[in-house]
Order: sequence, then structure tokens, then C-alpha cells
Amino acid sequence: MNRFCGWSVCLLILIAFSWTGIAAEPSIEWSRTFDGSEFTRVVDVIPTSNGGFAIFGTTQVEPGTHQFRLLKLDQAGEIEWDYVGEEVPSVEASSIIVTTDGGYFITGIQQRDAGSASHILNHKLSAIGQSEWTTSFGISGREVLNPLPIELHPGAFIVLATAIADTGNELCRIETKEGHIAVGSVGCRDLGFRVVTGLSRPAIGTRLTLSAREGSAEFGDRSGLLISLPATGVCGSIVPIEGPGSGFAFDVEEASDGDLLVLGSASLAESGSDIYVAKYDTEGSQLWYSTYGGKSVDFGVSIAATEQGGAVVVGTSLDFDGRAGVLVFRLDSEGNMLWSAVIGHRYDAGVSIHRTPDGGYIIGANCGSESGCSGIRVIKLSPDLE
Repeated sequence: MNRFCGWSVCLLILIAFSWTGIAAEPSIEWSRTFDGSEFTRVVDVIPTSNGGFAIFGTTQVEPGTHQFRLLKLDQAGEIEWDYVGEEVPSVEASSIIVTTDGGYFITGIQQRDAGSASHILNHKLSAIGQSEWTTSFGISGREVLNPLPIELHPGAFIVLATAIADTGNELCRIETKEGHIAVGSVGCRDLGFRVVTGLSRPAIGTRLTLSAREGSAEFGDRSGLLISLPATGVCGSIVPIEGPGSGFAFDVEEASDGDLLVLGSASLAESGSDIYVAKYDTEGSQLWYSTYGGKSVDFGVSIAATEQGGAVVVGTSLDFDGRAGVLVFRLDSEGNMLWSAVIGHRYDAGVSIHRTPDGGYIIGANCGSESGCSGIRVIKLSPDLE
């Protein structure tokens, strides 16, 4: 295994906050940075089955050659082990889940040859980061984008991905396990979406909900969509996200009360780009829709539910109450903002947030050019924000 070097502990150092609202203010338990020689890009930081955390992303070996990278941290953010995939051309990390056996399933996109269609590359790892098996597949004549994995039952997985072609876009369902691949369609073809962006993962075997970006003439050129389908893979309802300036949807999360929280981008004349959060019941009826943002561009990319029916959102801001960096804010069950924080420096970009077993949250971010961190940052918020 490769050793990591040059990583630093940043407990509240060079991290600034601006707070609003009346809820309890969260504090940072710890923050870690990893430089560009270790991670070129992070796509997710998730809690693990033993109370630690897993960082999944891509590292560059040399120009044009990349590797999957998964770094396992303990509860305090200390490194336990480091997994580096094989060197392959033009691979980009997409998504990671913890499996029922305590291991990991990671997936991404590989461009095999110049001008060829992309392939989906999957790795199954053990709980200690050992490679157990890999699969790779493509769809003839089509680009495949943003694969999202689900464990169908122990040891067997499905990957949902968008297949792009001139004849139309389609949501594909790929079954994969060791030595086995089966590609099928869930029937969601030419129904207004281009790229599936988020996936709510309830208990195995139950109904799935996805968010999507880029619409058609039917739904609008920049629509967000909420797509529902059974785990068996038959296309269900498709609901366009409606509200002032509503655009692409980037993430969806099941709220603690069973409703659905959708996060996306809103285009408003007074601010350019803001963030929207919409709440829907299980029948697809909208309960509320609210927008959030500062004087300049704000993006929300990941949402995590709170125990009270609200949510914590992470993204990026160029000017939120005079601050720029990783934007984090908490909402109550009605969409009212309780507090907000801007962490780090201008052009730092939040990419993921997940609730941790202790009631806190773990945040992943890519560092910007002005941060002094050329790679990625991982931030653990304490559980006192409830």
C-alpha cells in the first residue's frame, strides 16, 4: 500500500464561520487536508461500519493516467489504510457505498481509448481494503455517465447509470457480482432527464428515488426531476421540481419522517445562481420549496437529513454574508434556515455531507487555488448541532 505524506491536521486553523439563526451552533471536531499528490479529486466521504470514515476519489499517476483511491480513517481522522487501484487511462471516481459485509463497492467511468465509448469500472473491496473482484462494462455505441450503486442483496449489486446516445437517453440497470454482469433497462427512456445525479438509498429491496438534471422540451431545458422506481427496476413516477428559478436537481435524501428532500440549483435574476431545497411526500406532492444564497453564485451539491425532519446542506459560495468557500447550512422541517457557516477559502468546493452515527456530520471538499491546500479537505462536525 502507498503511504500518505504531507497531510496536516487543521483544528479550526484558517477556518472562518458566519452564523445565522437561533439553533445550536455546531463545532468542528477535526479537519484534515490531503495534498494534490495524494488526491486529485474527492467525490465522497462516508461513514463506515466501524465508526470511521472512507474517502473516495481519484489520484493522477501521470498526465492522462489515473487511479481510484480509497483512504480509510478512524473516528479521529487518523489514517488506517490506503487502497490504490490499478493505473488506467482516464478513469474518474463516481460513487461509493459500504456493503453489508463491512466492505466497500466503488464505481467510476473509464475512457478506454480516444474516441471510444466510456465504460463503467467497479471494484469490490473487503473491510480492510483488499481487492476482492472487479467488473467493467459498457453499452455499445453509448456514453455512460454517473453510475450509482445499490446492494441488491449480500454480494450482488445493481448500478444505475445514464446511457447517452443520439437516439435518446436511457436509465440503465446493470446487475453485477463477482464474474457476472447483466445489463438491462428500467424503461425510463426519453422522459425528460439527461443525467441521474442523486440516489436515496433506503432499506434493501424497497423503493428507490433518484434526482436528475437537464430536461427536455416537455419538462424544461434546465429542469430538476424526481424519479421513483421499485428496486425491481420498473420505471415509476417522474415529477418535475417546481418553484421560482428551479433548475437542475443534484441530490435527494429521505427525511426522517419518510418524505423526500431534493437539492438543486435556482436561477434568480437578483443573485444569478442560488440553492433550492424542496420537500415532497411519498406520493410526489410538493410540501414546500425554498431558495437560499448570498449576493453572488452559490451551489448546493449534497444534502443530509436531520432527526427532526430537516436537513443540512453542503456546497460552495462565492459571497455568502461576505464569505467565500465551503457553504454549510441547516434547515428545520419547514425549510427555515437555522444557521449557516462558510468554511475555508474562496473556490474551496464542498462535494458531500453525511450524518454520522454520533449525530454529527462528515463533509468532503475539494480545495481551491486560494486555500493553500492543493488537494482535498475532510471536516468532521460535532453532534452538538441538534
